[in-house]
Amino acid sequence: MLGERRSTAFTNDSTLTGPATFTLENAPSTLRGYDVTDPANVQRVEGSAQRTYVFPAANGRTRRLLFADVARPQVPLPARLIRFRTLVPNAYSFLIVSHETLMRPAGNVPNPVRAYSNYRASAAGGRYDTLVVTSQQLYDQFHYGEKSPLAIRQFAQWMLTSNREKFLLLLGKGLSTGWGTGGIYHRKNPLQLPAQDLVTASTRAASDIFFTADWQRNQYVARIPTGRVSARTSQEVANYLKKLQEHEALGPEPWRKNLLHLAGGANESEFAQFQSYVNGYKERAEKPCFGGTVVKTYTRDTPGDYQRFPITINIAPELNAGLSLITYFGHGAPEVFDLNLGDINDPSNNYNNRSKYPVFIVNGCAGGNAFGGFTSIGEAWTLAADKGAVGFLADSDFGYDGQLDAYCDRLYQLLFNDPQWYGKPIAVIQTEVSRRLQTVFGTNPNGISLILNTIWQGDPALKLYAPDKPDFATADPRLQIAPQAPETTVQASSPRFQLRVGVSNAGSLCSGSTSLGISVTRRYPATATRPAEVLRFEVPQPRRDTTYVFELTNTGNVFGENEFTVVLDEGNKIAELSETNNQATIKFNFLQGGVTALSPPEFSIVSNPAVRLIGQNNDPKGQLRFYEMELDTVPTFNSPLVRRTTVQAAVAPEWKPTLPPRPAATV
Repeated sequence: MLGERRSTAFTNDSTLTGPATFTLENAPSTLRGYDVTDPANVQRVEGSAQRTYVFPAANGRTRRLLFADVARPQVPLPARLIRFRTLVPNAYSFLIVSHETLMRPAGNVPNPVRAYSNYRASAAGGRYDTLVVTSQQLYDQFHYGEKSPLAIRQFAQWMLTSNREKFLLLLGKGLSTGWGTGGIYHRKNPLQLPAQDLVTASTRAASDIFFTADWQRNQYVARIPTGRVSARTSQEVANYLKKLQEHEALGPEPWRKNLLHLAGGANESEFAQFQSYVNGYKERAEKPCFGGTVVKTYTRDTPGDYQRFPITINIAPELNAGLSLITYFGHGAPEVFDLNLGDINDPSNNYNNRSKYPVFIVNGCAGGNAFGGFTSIGEAWTLAADKGAVGFLADSDFGYDGQLDAYCDRLYQLLFNDPQWYGKPIAVIQTEVSRRLQTVFGTNPNGISLILNTIWQGDPALKLYAPDKPDFATADPRLQIAPQAPETTVQASSPRFQLRVGVSNAGSLCSGSTSLGISVTRRYPATATRPAEVLRFEVPQPRRDTTYVFELTNTGNVFGENEFTVVLDEGNKIAELSETNNQATIKFNFLQGGVTALSPPEFSIVSNPAVRLIGQNNDPKGQLRFYEMELDTVPTFNSPLVRRTTVQAAVAPEWKPTLPPRPAATV
């Protein structure tokens, strides 16, 4: 029965009317039976000479039983000296729980976990007081050396004895308690496991919020904003750290206000419902304070096929151009959505978005489940080197569309519209959303599950692009002189014309002011002998790309090259991210109307019979038209020898007339 094993565990037949009795053949004399139903009260059963074992309590109910050879006991590991670290809760503001495996060299990074900690402690990383501990250290110090999620929880509870604000980063892959490990003990580090449980998950539902929430008092909100980077190797830690550093070093690039929406569904009713959800998020994203642009919304009918499930789409054009946020609403699983984006690491998908890493918000079942032996979508995108995403927010368990929409709508509101929360870390905003929804969901178990099981895969201090100041910008190519209707050209004789000024704002729309001052300085040609003229306008502040049209007038002599200098926010009354991009200049040549005689000059007299008449349209952009040309021997152009013709040309009409046969004639 035992063979080469030291022990075997089993359960008895619960329908027995008497004690469970077992007679074993070829059993060693050192075999003993144990009733281990109650681990705190194990009952030992001695066998008879015939190797018969009677378990008296195992009748009419199921009992957990065990046979073990006492001559071959499992010997515990030898005792070793453990020195606990002195952990002062008030001394730290950024907590990292990782694993020794992830501290091995990766490329030119000797210890990626330590490099991560050093970055967060640096000025570029936020000047946090960082603490790095390993899972084993927490097992030893907070759970008697035994592996348990409670070790991380007890560590977190100790850190919460200080009121100092903190972030918690779980830096390493974790397996949920429901993921089978084949009875293999974690200390043996078996190669046959599909994934190592480096920083263990909390429960079967794999809630990272579980570690800090006061769920014992029915409070399901994280008390320390928490993120997880599910790295399996030190190289994956280095990959994510590099992307995080690039993300946080970016300036106010215009693409950072771009968003992409994806709406799935399993039938036409869900297509419409889910699309209405993301359209609502679009309205929020495009309002102040963010003023973003949803560059595209992919839906189930985008590929033109309602029937297949899932449908694979490719978002390379939008992703590679730059996105801050990708939001999905539809059915999901850890490894597939009903709108599938394909493998981020497959070169054929052409996903190459280096230094332009978005955040994902996924509304769908189990999209955030990164706690199995598989590689989830969120893990693949966040851990990919030099591409993919820098954060991934999703529910790790079942999700229901009404509750998911309530969660995502409030998330958008705080991320984009609420000045109090705009610009705060995503994990902090996640915590506030959960706090508000807890009163809405009440005791609804599905709502509680959503609050607890929404997983942030990313750095807990990471922020979505949210500049704290506006950044009004224009440039020379964004200025244009245009005719005022009904005129089709702008000339010196035009009584009025338009100055069009293109302005963008890659910064905040919540500056406290709603208007923007624009000054226009017009400098005339030196021949006009008139001073420069300054005009000032007040316009509504631009949200993204806006073209302002100003109607200007021509008075007096304006003939020749005029220069227009446009200054945004003259005097720098509004604090901006940059004050160096507020000025632009355009030069425009105001021509006189009509046609100028170039050769010979108008009303001139020539003696050469091979005369060539050339004119010029005073509009250098003149279109193809007909010109009337005249030649005569008298200035009144009414002699019997007068010659007339019509020439078709755009700018420079030309005529070679045949002169009368009079040698003495002059023209």
